[in-house]
Amino acid sequence: MTLPTTYDETTFAEYLNSVLGDAAGVLGWSVVSLSYDEVINDVMYSLGITDLSDAVSLQVLRAVGRREVWKAAINGFITKYDFTLEFQSFKRSQMFKNAIAAYEMAIQDTVDLGISDTSSTATFIPVVDIHDPYITLNDSIRRWP
Repeated sequence: MTLPTTYDETTFAEYLNSVLGDAAGVLGWSVVSLSYDEVINDVMYSLGITDLSDAVSLQVLRAVGRREVWKAAINGFITKYDFTLEFQSFKRSQMFKNAIAAYEMAIQDTVDLGISDTSSTATFIPVVDIHDPYITLNDSIRRWP
């Protein structure tokens, strides 16, 4: 078996489908039904590329792909709740927990390659209304006409 040297949307979707394994079937995802299109878009946004062939490193592309596909799988498994029917108990929430564990491993893979998960980072900038009568500000902060 030779290593891949390039990916297009179809071959990358096949790779992502193989990453999910049986979980893809539980979610009802397949390459043919274009279930991975948005995941591939998220990968390209994360890497700042407009086409998969623009990826500098296939190793990074695959690692970010694993991270994004497990993130999407977590969202798909949210609705898989536990239930009991007659004398049977179905613990479907285990799929959700397993997807979270796989996502955390995929995040570590990207961190090991020097890629951060910027899609879940937020920056908060405090806003101060200098005209708010209920706060006390130094004169140096206030703007005088």
